[in-house]
This record gives sequence, C-alpha cells and structure tokens, in this order.
Amino acid sequence: DHLFVTRIEDNVTTIYTDILSDAGLGVQTPPIAGDILKDAGTVPDNVGFFEVWKRTMFAAGNPFGPNLLYFSTIDAPEEWPLVNTFILDERITGFFPTNRALIVTTETGWWVVTGDNPDFIVDKVADEFGGAGNRSSGRIKNLGYAVDRDGMRLFDVDNPIKATENIRDLFEDMSKKNLEE
Repeated sequence: DHLFVTRIEDNVTTIYTDILSDAGLGVQTPPIAGDILKDAGTVPDNVGFFEVWKRTMFAAGNPFGPNLLYFSTIDAPEEWPLVNTFILDERITGFFPTNRALIVTTETGWWVVTGDNPDFIVDKVADEFGGAGNRSSGRIKNLGYAVDRDGMRLFDVDNPIKATENIRDLFEDMSKKNLEE
C-alpha cells in the first residue's frame, strides 16, 4: 500500500530523505465511491489496454470485469475514482479516440463516448456487429475499422454511427474483370 509522505513545493529540490516510519504515515483507508476527498482510487488492476481522450485516461480489458470501461480524473491519470466506471453489456474488445468521440467496440456492438469528464455519456450505436477480439478495432486517419465475425467494417470517424457493410460482401459485389486478366 502506498501512503502519502510529503509534497515538495518547488521545482528546484532534487533530493529528499524520508525519515518517517511507516507507522508515522497514518493509515490508508479504502476509497468511498463518490466521496470527492476519498474516491481517488488507483489504476484498475489487470486492464489490457489504455487510451487518452479529452485529457482523460481510459482503460478496459480486465479479465475479472471484461465489460467495464474505466476513466481517470481529468488531467490526473493516477486517479481512478470508483464512480468513473461504465458497465457495458458485454466484453470490451477495443477502443480508440476520434475528434468527436471515443469509439468502444464490444463483441457484437459499437459504443460512442461523448461529453466531458466527469459527465461522459455512453451510447450504443450498433448491436449487430462489433470487434471480434482484443484490439480488433482502430483508426487510420479519418477512417475507423473493426474486424467482426463476418469480416472488416469501415466507418467515418466524423460520423461514427454509420458503418459500411462487411468489406468482404462489398468485394464480392465488385467486378473482378481487372483481377482476372
């Protein structure tokens, strides 16, 4: 357990000698959800991936809470209040930031996180496709992608609600004349 020792109030001091015993530091109390003084928390255990969006650190991929999306206090990636957790309806498989939203994929869904910390809003925008496995989604310039059980889908990150049909289906419908010659 980590306990607070002291604060150095300048940008000049480079050496500090800790002479306090652990008993002299007091007792660490568990965070109380929603208590602005005691709900600072620590980085969630066992998370698989992190991303920064809107000056906030997001984390997911905890095998013991696979559907939990955590977020830190604004400008404080070391503070993870208990109340800063969203519970999605299934395992989170990936997420990435865009200019307008944080896109989150689950096994069969896409979610959009909007708003500002601590009042983020999470909305499910698709529930017939998602990301097949951990880190199966991402962004390339202004296109997002997710690989689901049927193949890969693309979407415009400026309009994350609209996704293409399965790319394999689009390819099947294309003329293959130039490929066969």
